[in-house]
Amino acid sequence: EAKVHTTWLRPNPEYEDGYTAFIKVVLEDSEFLKAFEPFQQSVSVYGVYNSLSQVLLKVASPGVPDLYQGNELWDFNLVDPDNRRPVDYAHRILLLDEVNTSTSADPLGLISTLLKAPEDGRVKLFLTTQLLQARQAYRDVFTYGNYQPLTVSGQFADRIIAFARCYQNTTAIAIAPRFLATLIDPSQLPIAHEIWKDTQIEISQGIGSTWKNTITGEMGTCSSSLLVGEAFQHFPGALLIAQR
Repeated sequence: EAKVHTTWLRPNPEYEDGYTAFIKVVLEDSEFLKAFEPFQQSVSVYGVYNSLSQVLLKVASPGVPDLYQGNELWDFNLVDPDNRRPVDYAHRILLLDEVNTSTSADPLGLISTLLKAPEDGRVKLFLTTQLLQARQAYRDVFTYGNYQPLTVSGQFADRIIAFARCYQNTTAIAIAPRFLATLIDPSQLPIAHEIWKDTQIEISQGIGSTWKNTITGEMGTCSSSLLVGEAFQHFPGALLIAQR
C-alpha cells in the first residue's frame, strides 16, 4: 500500500518473495506466537470498539455512508476492501434474520450477548442495521441536516467524539468513544457511569424534551448536558434522536 519497495505497476518479486518467506518463518516459531498472541488478543478488544466507532461516525456524518458489500462483519484484510471478492450472502442473511428477531424481542439482552462475544461480527452487523434504519426513519435530518460539533467536558472528554445534525424540528446526536486502551482493561466494557464518571456533552436548548437512542431503543430526557455514562448505559456508542 505504501509503494515503497514494490507496487502494483512495478512489482519487485525478490522483495515480495523475501517478505513472504519471513512471515512464514515467524509464524512457524512457537516461541514467537506464544509471546505475540496475548498482545494480539488484548489489542483485538480495542479494535472491536474502534471499528464500531468508525461505523457510527461514517453513517451519522454528512454525506453518503461508504459501506462495502461483504463488510457487514469483520474484515481482516490488510488492504482496502475489494468488492470483487465473493461474499457469503446466505450466511449474512441468516445472521441478519437472527439479529432482527432478537432486536424485536429483547434489544438490551441481545446487545449484552453480542458485546460478550464479538468475535463473530454480529455486533457490527447489529450496529450497521440499527444505524441504517435510523437514517431511513429520519431521512431528512441525515439528508439536509447541518453539522454541529458538540463540546465535551469532564475527566475523559478527550475520549469522546460528539456532533449533532439538525434540520427543522429534528436533531440527531452522534456520540462515539476513542482511545479506550488508556481507559479500560481488555476485560472491561466501556459503558456505564462507573467508567465515564463526570464526562458529559453540552446540548443546545430547544431540541425537544426527550431523546431516543436508535441503537438500543432507550429513551432519555433532554437537558443542557448529557452524561456519557447515561448515553452509554448498554452500548459503547449512541445515536440519539430528539424532536420538538
